[in-house]
Amino acid sequence: MPGRDLEIAATISVQLEPKPKRVQRTLLFRRSTLGEGLRYAVRGFAHGTLALGGTKHRAVLIDGNADGCFDSVGQDRVWIDLNGDGQFDPLTEQFPLGKPIVKDGEVYVIRSDPLASAVRASPRSAAQGRLRLTLAGGPGPGAKASVELISDLGELVLIDRLDQPAAVPVGEYRISWLKLEMTDSSGQPWTYSFREDKAKSHVVRTGEETTIAMLGKLAMNVAWDSRGSDSKPKPGETVVISPRLVADECLYLSACTVGAEGAARPAEGSAEIFLLSSDRKIINRGITGFS
Repeated sequence: MPGRDLEIAATISVQLEPKPKRVQRTLLFRRSTLGEGLRYAVRGFAHGTLALGGTKHRAVLIDGNADGCFDSVGQDRVWIDLNGDGQFDPLTEQFPLGKPIVKDGEVYVIRSDPLASAVRASPRSAAQGRLRLTLAGGPGPGAKASVELISDLGELVLIDRLDQPAAVPVGEYRISWLKLEMTDSSGQPWTYSFREDKAKSHVVRTGEETTIAMLGKLAMNVAWDSRGSDSKPKPGETVVISPRLVADECLYLSACTVGAEGAARPAEGSAEIFLLSSDRKIINRGITGFS
């Protein structure tokens, strides 16, 4: 291990259509300078040119969240030599993927596929509509929400107010992340994080208002994995059960914490799971988190 770095070659599977593709990556680990633990990154970047307004500019796309891909809106980053001086200015020429970029009075949004084999800048219309986010069962006292939505162009939009219209560019939007904060009867804060499970589009038209009622339909889905076997589990066989709480058929619960985020470290919420026989006797039980 040279110095304090450790490099490991890895093969990852990237979900593409019509079938996944396996690609090579290099994982870089480094001891933290701020205490115990490790810091990690995926070495590599993609480079080429992007056309904005008929002019091609040198560009570099970086894997910002170390998932081995280049399409994470709001996390991966794109550098664009907008002034053509051959340099990349870290203040004016570096952008999170999904952030609108203004060039010669026009607005563009950069979008990439997971392997950065198809990266393009799309012009974005100045037309706007309104988007209102509500909770299907009512917000409740003190409830707060932060919602990230991604448009069909790949633009990231953040809304942090419930039941108030927000002006957004026209287009189709899907919810990629939802954080909901609520307080129980004892005053204890609970924080729920939902992430996109399946794409569900909501259209915003020029001059019109679109309302999205969130968390109206909750379902606890349970899947079993019998180590690759397609048949039903057999007596004595080890079976892995995976619960998944899904909201509105498009979001899954990824984390649940109890306690204030700014004070001591909040405790992770957990679910107790019982496996029952046909006559409803408890066969086994377990505890699971949500991450």
